[in-house]
Amino acid sequence: MVNSSHLDRLGIHSADWPAWIQVETDLPAPPPIALRPIKIESEAAPGYLSIRRSVLRVEGDRREWPEICYDELWRKSMDAAVVLPYFRAPATNELFIILRSAQRPPVELRAAPGVITFDEEYRGLWEIPAGLIEESELTLEGSRRAAARELAEEAGLFFVDSELERLGHSTFPCPGAIAERQFFYAVELKFARRLQESDSGCQQKELVTKNFSASEPSLDGSVLEALGRVIAVPFEAALTAADKGLLPDAKTELALRRFQGHRFAVSKESDGC
Repeated sequence: MVNSSHLDRLGIHSADWPAWIQVETDLPAPPPIALRPIKIESEAAPGYLSIRRSVLRVEGDRREWPEICYDELWRKSMDAAVVLPYFRAPATNELFIILRSAQRPPVELRAAPGVITFDEEYRGLWEIPAGLIEESELTLEGSRRAAARELAEEAGLFFVDSELERLGHSTFPCPGAIAERQFFYAVELKFARRLQESDSGCQQKELVTKNFSASEPSLDGSVLEALGRVIAVPFEAALTAADKGLLPDAKTELALRRFQGHRFAVSKESDGC
């Protein structure tokens, strides 16, 4: 039932409001409904993914519901680590991020019927490094190790795990089809240099030491990864590309938006010396 006092405060007449939409003052917990598996069948596949079909019973709702038959995608390694590498140019202080091109067959083979068609065709995407979390890494700290490992594998950049910082909470990128959870990190490439006195007059004489090593990316042995190209691009240019729809990989845009907010928060905290 709609709380009419909330509507009154918002200047909305209760007669104009859809009765089935509850107005809240804060985000509540989801309804306490559970889906209990009665039967689970997997269709084994020799490739990367398989299909798991479950028969589910609804619990926690006052109404009676029939059993649900549901298909989902399944793979041995389910979760993924995502990492945004960035640096500031020593001479200009301009912020750059590092991206990698990726050929995604489902995107390139996307075709009617069943899809919304556009004039443009995608022949590869720009993405930040990411990859699956292995069985030995199935903890929160393990996801950090996985992010560092993928960064070395895909971009040839090697960091101590502790250099990577969390970039917000984990997310489910496609919860209607697969239970994959993505864990986000960011890491700064620091180049060896001595800081100069700042414009505000604060003394900054500390020595910045290089915090990473680099070698040719080892990749995963697949043709698709071997086709990739690694670039550094100004952060503002990447944001502009995202605004124009030229960076359609969801995890990459989410990481950029989170990093943008993180930068703003840090700049507000560090005003002055």
